[in-house]
Amino acid sequence: DNEHHYQSPLQFQLRHWTQPFGSDPPAQLAAMERARTALTAGERELDEVVAELGGEIQELGWRELSNLSELPGKAQSLILQCEPGGYTVPFQQAEILHLIEVTERREPTRLDYDEVAEQVREDYMTRFAQSLTREVIEDRLTDAEFQFFEARTHSLLEGPW
Repeated sequence: DNEHHYQSPLQFQLRHWTQPFGSDPPAQLAAMERARTALTAGERELDEVVAELGGEIQELGWRELSNLSELPGKAQSLILQCEPGGYTVPFQQAEILHLIEVTERREPTRLDYDEVAEQVREDYMTRFAQSLTREVIEDRLTDAEFQFFEARTHSLLEGPW
């Protein structure tokens, strides 16, 4: 029922270009957007653009979708829209401009049963623990020939208190 729980996570290999605000942030943002256009067209490389315009590149390596929330603001939604080799639009958070390169992207793949068998078992036990426990108790009580004397129990519960 929950096949998506038993697959490899969506992953991205990322590089993050940051540039603190200078004296003219709108001009910086426009320069970053022009650089993005050149990068996307394959006319320039990120390292040379950063050397020219300033700022720094941080190699973020492989990140899973669940780890993207560690990145600034809009980054997660922008990264999800990028194809491998693509770049996010430049965006601002606080007084820093950001642009993220999605170097590679690994789509989720179905895992082999051997890799997830224990997780499937644990998930099943978690989901059905109460009903499984109830079934075992009923089986044990039946095997012990347990009988519930309803009339006597009612009279005891209605006792003189």
